[in-house]
Amino acid sequence: MTKAPVDPSAPGRKSGAVLMTFVVEKTKKLIVDGVLELHPLANPQALAEDILEFLYARDPQPNAADFIEWLLERGDIEEVYGEDEELYGLFVPATK
Repeated sequence: MTKAPVDPSAPGRKSGAVLMTFVVEKTKKLIVDGVLELHPLANPQALAEDILEFLYARDPQPNAADFIEWLLERGDIEEVYGEDEELYGLFVPATK
């Protein structure tokens, strides 16, 4: 019997916990800085969890335009201010 691959974002996994903390902190900073304007009933923690899930679910990683389009389609985000590449780069470092 083969084991199913383990999702690195699963609770209890150090790498998942570290990544979740990273995404939560980046998301909160974008909200505080006014880069992401959230709906009044939005939950920043849930948004951060969804961002991490969105990035994990795509192989290869989405590009900046896809990421920003996904953000803007969400009901919990009113507006996104800033350059696509710059915002995306906060969550996904450029690879060369």
